[in-house]
Amino acid sequence: DAFAVKVVIADDESLARERLRALLAEHPGIEVVAEAENGLDALQFILAGANAVSVGTATFNDPSAPWRIHNELAAALADRGFRSLADAVGHAHREEGVNL
Repeated sequence: DAFAVKVVIADDESLARERLRALLAEHPGIEVVAEAENGLDALQFILAGANAVSVGTATFNDPSAPWRIHNELAAALADRGFRSLADAVGHAHREEGVNL
């Protein structure tokens, strides 16, 4: 669906990603396009066109993981000159795309 929210699930625990994927599968209009263990990996999927990141919706062993992943993603965006996540969505497919 061209209008689906394309979500990257970001959590450092595979079980959490698996459970969140199952939960999101029940919602029309949400398409899980990738999974990431950290903020930098999540950014790569955003650059490729994912337009949302679910961070730490389910934490099990490491309650600090959502903040760590969020901070990693925010730092990676800032380091590359993006003011917001929205600015980075699909950047790899634009003419001005950069080698990140």
